[in-house]
Amino acid sequence: MLVGSTDLRIDDPEQAVCDEQEIDYILESIRHVFPALRVGREHIVSHFCGVRPLPRTDGGLTGRITRDHHCKVLPATAARPWPVFALVGGKWTTFRAFAGQVADRLFAQLGRDRRAASDNVAIGGREPEPDYENEAALKKILASEAVVHLDDLLLRRTPLALYGFLDEKKFAAVAALAAAALGWDDGRLAAEIARTRHLLAKRHGIRLRDYT
Repeated sequence: MLVGSTDLRIDDPEQAVCDEQEIDYILESIRHVFPALRVGREHIVSHFCGVRPLPRTDGGLTGRITRDHHCKVLPATAARPWPVFALVGGKWTTFRAFAGQVADRLFAQLGRDRRAASDNVAIGGREPEPDYENEAALKKILASEAVVHLDDLLLRRTPLALYGFLDEKKFAAVAALAAAALGWDDGRLAAEIARTRHLLAKRHGIRLRDYT
């Protein structure tokens, strides 16, 4: 089960974290919507938090702010001799239409014509989901997907950490694999392991299981 909310305002995206108060709020929401379902903190595998850009308002409930997308153009200035196209709002179900609309505005700005559209191009589903616990699949990701840090691999390029697939043994094996592929020395490897452990615990409530 994946549950969440978009109710809390935040000014600094770097400070976004699912704190204890929000966990309580989400658990209570589940009890309210599904009273027969018993879900507690002991069932939480991991948590994460992101920031959804919405139009600025002076106040009121965040739930009443429109989720519609729009593009605001900031004109060129003397210090910045090009316009900035700021994309605000929208969601996964509208991202393609939004991208097309923004592309058309960019083409108009550049005096260019559209050559192709993506309306009838399938989104995903063409290949089976990789086996992220397979060493060959991880090596391919490390070679082709611009991994810089160990947490890039475990939190963004794969779902290994967030889906509860990691124990101490697997964590060590993946870290060693990343070090070999990316040319990390022992000092860099130790720093990456320490950084990733800190992020997993602080931002995602993940503490690695021991293995037997």
